[in-house]
Amino acid sequence: MENKTNRYDLIMTVAIFALLGVGTYFILSQDFSGPKVGRQEVAPVGLEIMKKAATHEGVVTQTKEYLVETVFQDDGLRIYLYDLEAKPLSLDAARGTARVEFPESDRKAAEMKLALKDEALQGNADLGKVKETGALATLLLSSLPGKEEPEIELRVPLPKAADLEEKKAPSTEQKIPPESP
Repeated sequence: MENKTNRYDLIMTVAIFALLGVGTYFILSQDFSGPKVGRQEVAPVGLEIMKKAATHEGVVTQTKEYLVETVFQDDGLRIYLYDLEAKPLSLDAARGTARVEFPESDRKAAEMKLALKDEALQGNADLGKVKETGALATLLLSSLPGKEEPEIELRVPLPKAADLEEKKAPSTEQKIPPESP
């Protein structure tokens, strides 16, 4: 009888360790960082490439597949699309909408449809004095040329001009005091 009990204990001990091993492997192999919907892992492009994409002096935003240059002008928005090496992409089939909000102003949000004109998606709205007040544009672009991102939604901030002036790097000039006699 004692032999059967020892055998049973041995089998149960092996089974428990096997289950613990499989369970531990299962837990360690899982990704519990949350849902993957809408998450993008984007490796930032270099500063030189970002500057190259800002050929129209706009705000450049990076997505997984594109660099998007948003140009705020008094009469509306201009959207230019580039690959991650700052080469212009065709927007022939693209379309979109934009909503521009003015968080630090009493102005109502401007909404516009974006259509292709002169190699850019353009939308017309009164954005006068946007550089003095700042703005936040929400862009929804679709029918884009890329395979991974045929549609994107972006929020593009435009800081106030005064805020940009304050953040400019201080001059590196050294002032040499005059020699005293």
